[in-house]
Amino acid sequence: MTSIQSLVSKKDKLCTERDLCAELYNVWITKLHDVQEDEDQYNMYLQMIANLEPYGQMIKEQIREINRKICDHYGVDSIEKTPHMKDCVAKFGFDRPNRD
Repeated sequence: MTSIQSLVSKKDKLCTERDLCAELYNVWITKLHDVQEDEDQYNMYLQMIANLEPYGQMIKEQIREINRKICDHYGVDSIEKTPHMKDCVAKFGFDRPNRD
């Protein structure tokens, strides 16, 4: 059986990746908005976003799987009922696209 600390360590790493993906996504959405008049750049950002989305979804699903195991360990039905809830952190300030 996997130890709770092992699960939490893996989740912490995945949450950092999730947070970076979210901020990068928001940067690209902002850039997409800024280059609407330049078809080549607009299409480039669309493609980059399209490539990032499956990776971000994969990370979130891995976090969900770990959360289920953590919940099982504590005998609860929600990660919020454990000491291992971890919200998204906007480390670089890009928590919202097109923010000015």
